[in-house]
Amino acid sequence: MAPGLLDGENVSEQVPWIPTAVDVSISLRLDGLGMVFLLLVLFIGALVMAYSTRYFSPKKKTSDFYMWMLLFVFAMSGMVLADDMILLFVFWEFTTLCSFFLINRSGDKAPRLLSAPC
Repeated sequence: MAPGLLDGENVSEQVPWIPTAVDVSISLRLDGLGMVFLLLVLFIGALVMAYSTRYFSPKKKTSDFYMWMLLFVFAMSGMVLADDMILLFVFWEFTTLCSFFLINRSGDKAPRLLSAPC
């Protein structure tokens, strides 16, 4: 696919998602600029994963961090590839959810936004 993308071609895929009610489909598109951002998301995600293996103590439970981080990278990749506003919004919200759980797992040192005094 890379030579075609470099020549300015687009790669598109469309799968019906909610076809009967509102005619929403999962529409993904990859072009040259999308490929740059997709590689950027995957590279930075890989760097964070590699760094976190040395950052966390071996005794600390980190499987939930890796799960949320992989889901975050998936959601960011979906945002880059989305060719539909509804799908872009779904991936945006999924990114927000993953960010919340990544920050929430920081423990006692994390800022407590929900338990702040009124």
